[in-house]
This record gives sequence, C-alpha cells and structure tokens, in this order.
Amino acid sequence: MASKPWIGAIVAPDDPPQANPSKPDCSYELEYVYGYRSQDSRQNVFFNSEKKAVYMTACLGVILDHESNTQKFFGGGEVNDERRGEQNDQTMHNDDILGLEISPDRTFAVSCQRGPKPTCFSWDARSGEMKNRFTLPKGSRGINCVSISACGSYMACVDQTNDHNLYVFELSSGSQVYKHAGGAHKIYDCAFDRRPGSTTLSTCGTKHIKFWETIGQDKQNNGILDGNPMTSHSVVCFDEEGIAYSGAHNGQVYKWEERKCVGTFTGAKSGFVSAIRALDGKLYAGGKCGTVTCFSIPDMAVETTVQFDSMIRAIDCLDGAMLIGTRNGSIYHCNQGSRKEIMSSHHDGEVWGLDHQGDKVITSGDDNQVICWDTTKRCKTSKVIVSDEKRSSKKGKASTLSHMPASQCSRAVIFCENGGVIVAANDGRVHIWDKCTDTAPSKTLDDAEEWIECMSLSPNKDKLAVGSHDNSIYIYSTADWTLLGKLSKHTSYIMALDWCAHGKFIRSNCGAYELLFFDVDTFS
Repeated sequence: MASKPWIGAIVAPDDPPQANPSKPDCSYELEYVYGYRSQDSRQNVFFNSEKKAVYMTACLGVILDHESNTQKFFGGGEVNDERRGEQNDQTMHNDDILGLEISPDRTFAVSCQRGPKPTCFSWDARSGEMKNRFTLPKGSRGINCVSISACGSYMACVDQTNDHNLYVFELSSGSQVYKHAGGAHKIYDCAFDRRPGSTTLSTCGTKHIKFWETIGQDKQNNGILDGNPMTSHSVVCFDEEGIAYSGAHNGQVYKWEERKCVGTFTGAKSGFVSAIRALDGKLYAGGKCGTVTCFSIPDMAVETTVQFDSMIRAIDCLDGAMLIGTRNGSIYHCNQGSRKEIMSSHHDGEVWGLDHQGDKVITSGDDNQVICWDTTKRCKTSKVIVSDEKRSSKKGKASTLSHMPASQCSRAVIFCENGGVIVAANDGRVHIWDKCTDTAPSKTLDDAEEWIECMSLSPNKDKLAVGSHDNSIYIYSTADWTLLGKLSKHTSYIMALDWCAHGKFIRSNCGAYELLFFDVDTFS
C-alpha cells in the first residue's frame, strides 16, 4: 500500500514549461451560499437592525435579505493558502463557526469557531465588515456558545475543554477580562442578563445551571431548584427585568429569580426545550417536537403555538415578524400568519455528491436528502430521499458523522436524462429517479458488495460506471439498467473513474495507488 505503481510507468516530458508560482490574474468573490448550520448549534439566527436574517454556515457569517434573496458575508474572501492547514485567521474564520450572537441594538454580531486555538470575531451585522478579533489559548478545542452583554461592551464564551472554561472579553479592546473553569459538566449555552448595566451571566448544560458575577467580582453559584426536578438544561435566556428562563430536557421551562427556581411550565409537547428567547414582554420556547410557543410575561399564559416539521434550533422576533431556525437546516420567516422558507440545506453528517446541468445543481449527503438547486433563482426547487429503508452495507462500512443508516447516506449523485437523478448509497445500492419530484425510484441496482464512492455516465449517456469499495467497477446499460459487466482488476477500493471521449475506455484509481485503464467493450 506504500508503493505508487504509476511512478515507473509515467514519464515526464523532455522540455516541460517552467512552473509559475504567481497568482492567477482572475479573482473571485462569493455570490450566494446555500446552507445553515443547525446540527450542533443553537440560538444562532437573528434579525439585524435592517430586518435581514443573520446566521452562519461553515466558516461564514451570512446576512440574508430574504426579500431580494441576496447575501452579504463575513469571511469568504481569497486567502493566502501557501501552506496547507495554515490558513490565516487574522481577518476571518478558518474553521467551522459553532456559535453566533447579535448585539442588543442589532448592529453587530459575534461569532466563534472550532479548532485547537479557536478565534472569535465581532463584525458589522449589516455589512459583514470585521470589527475586532479575540483568541483563546491553544488546546481550547472550540467555542460552542457566545453571548453579548446588555450594554454591548462585553462578550462571553465557553470553550470545549474538559474544564469548560468561561471567558469574558471587552469588545472594544479585545482584551480578556475574566476566565474561570465552568466545571466537569458540559455547557450548552450561556446568556447575559439583559438589564441595562448588568454583567450577570448564566451558563447551563448537563445536570446544572449556574449564575455568575464576572466584571469586578468573581462569584459562581449553582441554581437553587427549591424542590423542582433536577435535569439538564439546553438553553438559557434573560428578559428585560433580569428574570432568567432555561429550557430543560424534561420539556419544561424553568423560571429563575436571583438564581432560585420560582416555577416551571411546559415548553415542549414532547422531548426537550431546544430554543428560547425573551423579548418585549413575551417568552418564546421551541421544542424538539417542532413547536414554538409564545408566553406572556409575567403570568406565562400561552398566547400562540406554531408547529414546524423539525426540532426548533433558534428563535428571534422583531416588529411582529419571527425568524425560526430548525434542525433540518431550514430558516423560516413568519409574519402575520404567513410562513416562508428563506433558507434550506443538508443537515446531518456531510455533503458528498454533486453534479450540475445548466443552471441546476444537485447534491447528496449523509442526511437522506438529494436536493436540486436552481442557481438562477438561488433556491431549492425539489428533493428526493436516498432511501426509505434502513439497511446496512453487505460488507464494510463508510466512516461518517451522520446518525443515518448506510442505506440513507449517499456519496455520489448524477443528473440523467429528462430531469432524473442517479443516487449511489452507502449500502452499495444505486437508485434511479425519473424525476426529482417522484415519490419513489423507478429502479434500484443491487450488485455492489460494499459502499459506492464514485459514478460516471459515458459521454453519450448509454452506460453508467459505478465504483465500489469492493474493488470493482460495475458497468450498466442505461436503456434498461441491465448489468453489462464488471471490472475487477483493482486490488483496493475504487476512488475515482472517468470515461474517454468516445466512451470506449475507462481509467480509474484505487486505494492501492493503482491507475488502471479498461476496455469497456471487452471488460479487460
């Protein structure tokens, strides 16, 4: 496996052109990004002062004008990437953003990222222009939650070390003014008191909730349950009167006055409370069950309940309008009873498969979704599932971050004739969908023994080549999807393949570094 067989077979030209290390003359800039990170983040969708949506995806802060469907970004420009893995993080994030918060006046945002030496940035929530940069020590692993004080002068965040350290920074100078270990229990969320001038802070997580006094003093006190059930808390927020509310894993919202629980009420029909926000005399609680409930403060009477099709990850309200982020990667804009999906995305594991046809792009991933995007309209137009069955691969298993079974994860997808798609799944099967709007595939191919990493149609579209981790390439006729033959000379899993211009030969490489050429007519 350490050898590279092609070294002795491929000869360099006698007079190759000189390498040119200078940058290309062309440049690029981001136009539009499809996606919203919801898998492992919360409280991360907000209105800015211009009523545009502010959220994050990958290593980008995104400002979306949903009326014109245009975007601005924090990050995403060209970078000096001469050394692999050493991308500069002086002006933008260089790893996935895990947490986001907007200032009380909605003019700027703070975002924080993962990584061994994670970075936070403050940036203009209307233009995306950077304001300041904050760094945590090496070994911090990442920052998963962040909050801005009511006065807009301080930022708090929590790292992902075993100590779960709480940091407070002064926003204007970027200097650290407080650090203290949060304890052994994982911290999911943090929030500043929203009373003017207050720097009281709350953190919550596994089997605990704490209240902190940080600026000018150093006090940490656990919440007093006063006879209420002990549980974990996923989210926490404060209202304008300094009352704290936490969303618990038992489906209840806990109300706290001076760190003492003064009562609980149901915030989710089933499952845990996964999002919470207190604004303008109302409390909004979202649940794993997909409900968003609006309560009046202080009597906590239910005013409205809205149902969505996935767990609620984020809630914000402004002037009667509401933004909702959900676990399935969607963001909704709600106003006076209307509801519009302004962003959709893949939402579990990673995105692997991609193909394009004119102004249409299709993607597949680990979340049992195959999504068709229109790059002219800049939106999702349709989707199909990879499979409604829960199956494992016959042999072998693909490494994945997804919670889905192998049959519902896909690493290769192709557009075919008349708007159809071909989807390869991690259980070794290939599904043919005649239309992206169909409810079931018209054909399923089940010859590969292990999961599939690559596929390619011949130039005239009459044959399909499928490369599997069982070391073989399967050739099918697209006329009736019969198996024409199998190419089995590789000694390791197929990584990539393509066809010659006239569709007679295939070249492919594998995990053993072999580069082989096959005659498809003779299967040799």
